[in-house]
Amino acid sequence: MQHIKLIFILIALIFGFSLYSYFIFQFRRYGYLVIKRLGEYTVIMSLLLTVYLIYLYSKLNLPELLNLAKSYYVNMIFQLVVTVLIVIMIDRLILIYLTSTGRYKTKVNNFFISAVIVALSLAYLTKVLLIISGLPYRLLGIILRFIYENVMLVEIPILFFFVLNRKKLNSFIRSTNILFLFMLLKYFLFLTIFLPEQYRLIPGMIFMVSLIFLPYLWLKFVFLPELRHLSDHRDEKLNFICNKYGISERESEIILHVLSGKSNKEIEEKLFISGHTVKNHLYSIFQKLKIKSRNELFRLFYS
Repeated sequence: MQHIKLIFILIALIFGFSLYSYFIFQFRRYGYLVIKRLGEYTVIMSLLLTVYLIYLYSKLNLPELLNLAKSYYVNMIFQLVVTVLIVIMIDRLILIYLTSTGRYKTKVNNFFISAVIVALSLAYLTKVLLIISGLPYRLLGIILRFIYENVMLVEIPILFFFVLNRKKLNSFIRSTNILFLFMLLKYFLFLTIFLPEQYRLIPGMIFMVSLIFLPYLWLKFVFLPELRHLSDHRDEKLNFICNKYGISERESEIILHVLSGKSNKEIEEKLFISGHTVKNHLYSIFQKLKIKSRNELFRLFYS
């Protein structure tokens, strides 16, 4: 049964890493940063599965490696790698949310990343100290083991926050809400832990595969069709707004880059202008359109 799990994980990994080129192709075609962030998220998920594949393979075929007197340290190395990847994965997930709402940097990102790092670091440090001191830690050890074996569950409260924290939904943001709902639904498969072990294999495999394929399915069948539709209307609205409010050609270029989710630094590099010039153009755009932020610009074009 465990060898079947290994095969499924390996197949998911092959598709996961190969799908990244698809995400990059679509990003270069449409220029929307959400697509690139999603591709990065998929790669991190693939790396997490790679670590799990190595661990599972070692457990099945190299049991002496994990049964050594210092096996605690071997497990801790795996846990440390997983912790780092989880923090990066959460960072990518938050950037998907921020980019889809027209914000590039915000305190939300710093808050969630800091909370995840502190929580996981404290659990990791506690375990290290208990091992070094030799103190009994059976109950705490069980808790820490549960945390690290199910560390991906940290996604759940963050996804709930994203889904519920959409005060004014437009069609563009609504499509990313569908992605977050899809990501939440896959965690219902965790309910299978209450089933006998022989019934957990198929749901477990579905969960592993969904980590890789859900972002792809959403991009292919939800986001890209919506994006093509919105792009047509966006270009019409941009022409109308440029004529009505006296937006220059350079300012219209910057608006398109902002709507694609690019930061000031990325716009600066794309158009070969200074960061000060980008800020001046944005200030002029906001003044002409009587808005105060990128988020309001998103709402103006995608409402």
